[in-house]
Amino acid sequence: MMPRRNAGHLHNIMFFFAYMVKTYGKMEKEYIVIPDVHGRKFWREAVKGNEDKRIVFLGDYLDPYSFEGVTYLDAFNEFNDILAFKKQHPDNVTLLLGNHDLGYLNPDICLVRHDFERSEYYRKVLSENIALFNLVALGCLADHEVLFSHAGVRTEWLEYNNWLFNPDDFKPEILNTLLHDEERREDLFITLADLTRYRGGMSCAGSVVWADAREFIDANDELPGYFQIFGHTLHRDGPWRIDEHLWCVDCAKAFVLKPSDDKSHIQLIPI
Repeated sequence: MMPRRNAGHLHNIMFFFAYMVKTYGKMEKEYIVIPDVHGRKFWREAVKGNEDKRIVFLGDYLDPYSFEGVTYLDAFNEFNDILAFKKQHPDNVTLLLGNHDLGYLNPDICLVRHDFERSEYYRKVLSENIALFNLVALGCLADHEVLFSHAGVRTEWLEYNNWLFNPDDFKPEILNTLLHDEERREDLFITLADLTRYRGGMSCAGSVVWADAREFIDANDELPGYFQIFGHTLHRDGPWRIDEHLWCVDCAKAFVLKPSDDKSHIQLIPI
């Protein structure tokens, strides 16, 4: 039997270690951020050797740009491999949904560059694996609460849909809860179809999968308390830092999200 003093000493060490991991471990880990894939292969090199890190895909795996020379078959293969990668690393890999992916679950959300030949296949696979996907992911780095999504969360969108959300006490996790609640999912899908004039729509604010980055500039619209990382708005010149708390990264390359050396802020470093 272990002496009581030694047992207590071991307990204190274990408690201190658990406290340090809980308090600092989460804040110090890096994230690998994979923006819109659209059938491209850049994600493969980014995750290679980083399987033990937290990897966040921002959605839009499907519906490639024809001018890039990426085919629907390419998108089919990359999507299946990304899904398999998630299943191989379920605890480290987060898959978010974009407007193009959701269009196969509900055509009212998106039919842009839709692959009608494989539409039923994608609907079936996404429906059967919906538990593996989310709309948002939350993290913490350098004392910043980080909110990952496909297109960013606008407060005006929440206010516009106050019949479903509580804008005054909004918790991003509710988006995932609604997605995984079969009885309430269709209500969520109604709000996800919101798009503004920037995307050919008439809504006052784009949804978490449709908001154009320019909307955040026009409305000076931020969700208080979060540093937001999102894709959706293609920006060829690299990551677009809209302001201190908003970063659009849809530029066909992956990034490491990590604290600065002095931990005063967070930074995105291309892979």
